[in-house]
Amino acid sequence: MPHLTQIKKGPKLTEDKLVNIVELILYRLKTGAQWRELPIRHFMEGPYSWQSVFHHFNRWCKQGCWQKNWEAYIGKK
Repeated sequence: MPHLTQIKKGPKLTEDKLVNIVELILYRLKTGAQWRELPIRHFMEGPYSWQSVFHHFNRWCKQGCWQKNWEAYIGKK
């Protein structure tokens, strides 16, 4: 996921945590679940919440990173 940016403050996300966040976002987009209903415990361990998943998704959308990632994934440039 080369197009997804990291937060400059705080600890960097490991690749495993980044994958988990993307999986939770995809789960939300696929099921239409509310952000607060995300099954965080099934995907991640640690002090993560639905707010942190939403924060990453919102920031990536505003920066255009989410779209760039999908365009790269489906082969568009």
